Amino acid sequence: MQTVGEMLRDERERKGLKLKDIETVTNIRSLYLQAIEDGNYSVLPGEAYAKGFIRNYANALGLNGSECVELYRKSQQPIETSPATAVEEKIDQEQGESPSVSPSVTTRRRQRSRKAETMWVGALLLLFVLAGGIWWYTSTAQDDPKPQTPPQAQQQPTPSGSVQQQPPAQVAPAKPAGKPVVIAAKFINQSWIQVMADGKQIYEGIPQAGESMTWQAEQQITMKVGNAGGVEVTHNGQSIGKLGGNGEVVLKTFTVSGRQ
Repeated sequence: MQTVGEMLRDERERKGLKLKDIETVTNIRSLYLQAIEDGNYSVLPGEAYAKGFIRNYANALGLNGSECVELYRKSQQPIETSPATAVEEKIDQEQGESPSVSPSVTTRRRQRSRKAETMWVGALLLLFVLAGGIWWYTSTAQDDPKPQTPPQAQQQPTPSGSVQQQPPAQVAPAKPAGKPVVIAAKFINQSWIQVMADGKQIYEGIPQAGESMTWQAEQQITMKVGNAGGVEVTHNGQSIGKLGGNGEVVLKTFTVSGRQ
């Protein structure tokens, strides 16, 4: 079965294109395109960049970018082994049993497998008992009656008969709408971008040329851009311009006071 890199290389060569041609269209450096074709993903800046570059490369060749990213994701997943099978294989390795075993050995394997399954069932039952105890304790604590507060004493009139006036309650000023960190991005050219607000990812994608987007945060916004020359940024109403050159990968963090 072909890898993602082999599929992209075959399609590029079939169309008579060079890596420089793809670099011109996608603004992805030839170094990264070559690494994708060779399956050398350690050269790429990170997992998010690898997916974005593969999607852009495939779309430039007329392939389905999402399917190519899914094929890459599956190729990176390790083969999983069930807990019972792993225990059985470990015991077999310690005892030095060969693949060709007698019926008695097969019986012992089945017994060990049943013991492993029994241990897992016991652990699950223990978890259910603990969860039930926590639920019972919580529900009992909520049912306890709360102490009633004594009624407030009635205010006694002043000797002069006039009503004592209370000072007016202070009203807290209303907080301004919106958040203190606001980033607006206008995309001149197609570019992959990832946005983190206060440590949480709020956007990842490849906006097309002409699109505009705005993000807000309480403390900081961090942007990773695959084509820094294709994005113009405004920070809290102040224009910053482009974050870098065409095809340049840039990481920027914006706070209330400025950028890092």
